[in-house]
Amino acid sequence: TQDGKPTCAVVFGSSTAGGAYHPALSDYTIFVENQAQVFLGGPPLVKMATGEVLTAEELGGAKVHATVTGLADQIAVDEYVVARYAEERS
Repeated sequence: TQDGKPTCAVVFGSSTAGGAYHPALSDYTIFVENQAQVFLGGPPLVKMATGEVLTAEELGGAKVHATVTGLADQIAVDEYVVARYAEERS
């Protein structure tokens, strides 16, 4: 923020297209396991453009963003745990 405080994004479900920018521009990002996905174009768009069939999890799920892209800083098992993690960050 302008005050110098770090920002924390919590991803509970799909963040697609413009919604994908908020987690990407945040200082710290927490994903809900097996529930949160971030991508610019979802599986139908990928299939149409490339012919490749992927699930939302394979394309932009928590595991992908924690291990491949580095977007996910932390993964929570459910909404209650993600709320606790976010509170710890504030």
